[in-house]
Parts: sequence; structure tokens; C-alpha cells
Amino acid sequence: MRNSEKLVELSIIIVNWNTKTLLYECLKSIYEKVSGFIYEVTVVDNASTDGSIKMVRQNFPQVKLIENKENLGFAKANNQAIKLIKNCTYVLLLNSDVVIKNEIIQKLMEFLEKNPNAGVVGPALRMPDGKLQKGGVAGYFPSLLTGFNYFFFLSILFSNVFKGIYINQSPYVKKKKVTEVDWIAGTCLMTRLEIIKKVGKLDESIFMYTEEIEWCKRVKNKGWKNFYLPHAEVTHHLWGSQKGISGKGIKALLQYVLYNHGIAISVIFRLITFLGLWIRFIIYSLYFIFSGNQKYRNKSRQMYIFALNALKRKFN
Repeated sequence: MRNSEKLVELSIIIVNWNTKTLLYECLKSIYEKVSGFIYEVTVVDNASTDGSIKMVRQNFPQVKLIENKENLGFAKANNQAIKLIKNCTYVLLLNSDVVIKNEIIQKLMEFLEKNPNAGVVGPALRMPDGKLQKGGVAGYFPSLLTGFNYFFFLSILFSNVFKGIYINQSPYVKKKKVTEVDWIAGTCLMTRLEIIKKVGKLDESIFMYTEEIEWCKRVKNKGWKNFYLPHAEVTHHLWGSQKGISGKGIKALLQYVLYNHGIAISVIFRLITFLGLWIRFIIYSLYFIFSGNQKYRNKSRQMYIFALNALKRKFN
């Protein structure tokens, strides 16, 4: 790996909105685990009111800080930081609710360096309790086929045969099998600056969710491949910046399908999504009834809210 006193090897971009405590842990883990090359960290704060800006200034004065007066969304905030990068090889988009483990950033960089055909790479995501995150990690472009495979459990139960919108991490992590996918979550996404220059920045018309899917599609259209690296892991405090259960991710997914596949396909996709989520609601409800375990009640409520959002016509 190149070491240069002039060249910044990696630029890490973190978008923050009211996650002061999680942001502190994220930045602390970076400066504890990332070493051996020159890197820079930029935090783009989307008008937080929880003291995040003061915390960064007091504890991490080396961080470049962009202070927005309003919440500009994930895509636009990342683009603000990308525009300021002058001389850099790799770029890492990192959520503020992620904690770096071991040398995973170095592993991502090494993979990109050894594989010039790789455009985007991302690691496995684990929850704080040690369990692998379900959904929203990496996967294949949303379509009727990938939607059906995921929402009706085919890609979850038979991941080596059926491709779903979201991958099932378990079999890949067990075998430590690097896998080519269509997209990587913006939770922890690494690419090359030269690729961003060639395919363009994130689509700012997408406020939050699916912007990484749209961007990864442009990367693939230019001839690069995207990879999920299960031997590299980070801890993800899922929904760290959200209060309560939100259906915004489902609505964004449906909007993506509408824009990319048209009304007819989107109507069928919406039905597939609703039925798949409703089946999950029933399953988790039964688990709760027979076990009394509160986590299944929470899961069933989550699926219920998701399913209702799948039926809504308006996306906002």
C-alpha cells in the first residue's frame, strides 16, 4: 500500500444528525484502529441540536467539520464533503452509528488495491449484540425477481441459488466468501475517488435510503464490480439516528422501483412487498404469543408498520 507524506490515502466522510454519543464512539474507534497511512476525517453535521458539533470540536479537533443550518439529507451532505476532497485515493462513506473493529478499513483498501475491477466494497455488519444485521447490508438491484426472492424467503433460505434485494449474511460470513453483489449499503461503503469523478456524486434528489443503490448501479454501468467482504466486519447500531420505527426505507424502495421500472411493475412489486411483510408480521406475532418474548412483539410491530407503509401511495 502506498505511503506518501503528500497524498492522503483515504478520506472518511461521516454524516451526522443528532447522534452525539454514537458519533463519539465512531470517531474514537477510527483513531484507535486506523493507522499505517495518511487519512482525513470529515463530519458533515445536518443541523444537530444535541451538542454533536461541540463534542467534535472538543474531543476531535483534527476532524474537518461542516456545519449545515438544516438537515440536507444523506446524499447532499456526503456530496458537500466529496467536493472538498483535493488529493486522495480512496473514499469511505461511514454512518455515525458504526464502530470500527480491528483493521477492517485497511482490508477494504487492500481489496480495492489488489482488484482494479472492483468499484465499491463493503464489510459485514454486526449488531451490538453480536448478531449479523438482517437486510440493508448489500444485495441485488430491486426488481420483481429479487423482490419476490427476498420477501418470500427464497434468497434467505437458499442464498446460493436465489438472489434477493438484500443478502443473507450468515452463509457468506461462515465461509468468509467474498461475493460480487449489485450494491453496498452506505453504512460503510468504500470506493475510489477516480470512480466518483467518472460516475458522478450521489443523487441529491434522494433524501435518504436507496441513494447508494442508485449510485452503485451507475458504477456497474461503467464496467466496475461491487463486492461484499464478509471477512471484514464493523459494529452497526442500526437506526441510531432514528427515533422509533420508521417506514421511510420501504417507501424509498418502492419509489426506486417506480422510477426505474414504471407504474405496472411497481404495483406488482408493492403487492409482493406488502404480502412478504405481512407474512413476517404473522410469524413474529405467533412467536410472541407462544413464547412471550418481548423482542418478537417489537418485531411484529415493526413488520406491521412496514407493511402499512407499503400500501401508501404517497412517498412523503
